Formats: sequence, structure tokens, C-alpha cells
Amino acid sequence: MENVKNTELQFFAAQCFLHFQSLNIFKSFDDINHFYRLSKMRL
Repeated sequence: MENVKNTELQFFAAQCFLHFQSLNIFKSFDDINHFYRLSKMRL
């Protein structure tokens, strides 16, 4: 079950990354790291 959640989180993070990248919200890798930490904290 944990593996499924991790896979879903990775898919979600990838989708968000592509979406936000197209909006130029993520200017640097640090922004991506910060967002990923926030998304993990919420779960």
C-alpha cells in the first residue's frame, strides 16, 4: 500500500512540475525541492 501511495505521489509531483514549469513558477531546483517537501508534509 505504501508503494502505491509513493507512486501516486511521484506521479502527482511530476504532473505539478510540468504544469508549474510551463507557467514559469519554478525558477530553480530549490523551488521544486521546496514544493516537494510541502507536498510530502501534507500527506
